[in-house]
Amino acid sequence: MSERLIIGIPIEEGGPVTAIPNEKQTDIPADRERLLQRRSGFSYHLVRIELKQNGIKLGLGIKHYQNRVLVSRTQVGSLSAAVLSIGDRLIDVNGVVVSHKDAAKQLLLDALQNNAVVTCLVERPESLEAKSWMNNAMVAASMKSPFIIAPSDVVSIAKRQQEKMRSGGVKVQASILVRRRTP
Repeated sequence: MSERLIIGIPIEEGGPVTAIPNEKQTDIPADRERLLQRRSGFSYHLVRIELKQNGIKLGLGIKHYQNRVLVSRTQVGSLSAAVLSIGDRLIDVNGVVVSHKDAAKQLLLDALQNNAVVTCLVERPESLEAKSWMNNAMVAASMKSPFIIAPSDVVSIAKRQQEKMRSGGVKVQASILVRRRTP
């Protein structure tokens, strides 16, 4: 059984990198450029992740916030850490726009398993304002939903009760919260 290694290589360069310099804007092909809505304070990069032998993990954690897929974690020494930073936004995976973390994860895994390579269009915050927005987005994405899912037995009891009420088997009492007009 062979082990695999994922390494990140910016497309216009030829070798591995540990970071893409902030002042450098990666040349982005026209078909991918049309997917962008450039925002002030952000830089845009096209990164490539390629599978090789050795078994180093991808080490990537992503979250979604307001229809954006955000990099929430990169494992030290992992392949994603070579080209991605916490707070980066994945705009597309192999030219397919992503707005939910599950779709992005599936596209990444499919591309790496089937083709051993994947490219991602990345938006990176550079200005203080952009970094502040991204930090706020990461905090908001981490907050738990206020909704609580009821246990399955409670759900089944509620469904049975609804069916009884619909079929006329249970008399529905008028609410005490509604004002009634008296004649």
